[in-house]
Amino acid sequence: MKNPKEQQEQDQTSFLSRPEIKDFLERSMILEKDVEIIERLSHFPSDLIIEELHNLFNGSRGGSGNELELRVRQLEVFLLEHPVDAYEVYKYRRAKELCEAMLSFFRKYGWEKSYILVRILETTVPKRSILQEFSSSQPLQNPHQFT
Repeated sequence: MKNPKEQQEQDQTSFLSRPEIKDFLERSMILEKDVEIIERLSHFPSDLIIEELHNLFNGSRGGSGNELELRVRQLEVFLLEHPVDAYEVYKYRRAKELCEAMLSFFRKYGWEKSYILVRILETTVPKRSILQEFSSSQPLQNPHQFT
């Protein structure tokens, strides 16, 4: 059985070798140096990608970049001003990282390629939730700690 890090590395390798990813990179003329942005985006939990990005590119082409910038600012303010538990802090921090990475891609490649990339990510990123990611990042609790 593989440990989580080995599994993630295998998932990442298989993600970049998927025909739809290779086709997207070629057809969209994504520069080699920018593949790193797509790699970074593919590391986010699938439910977070859908929650944060799915509806951003359905509306106006011109407004998507502004909406991403606004969402990054909203997440920054939320993290600074709202007392939340460890899970919410983790989730909103990851959401901010996701939106920043997508904004970086959007600024370089525009609405159409961003729209296509989001749809590819939604269907090809290995299914895992932000809660699973959070849980695996936390040290195991001693079950006798509260007795």
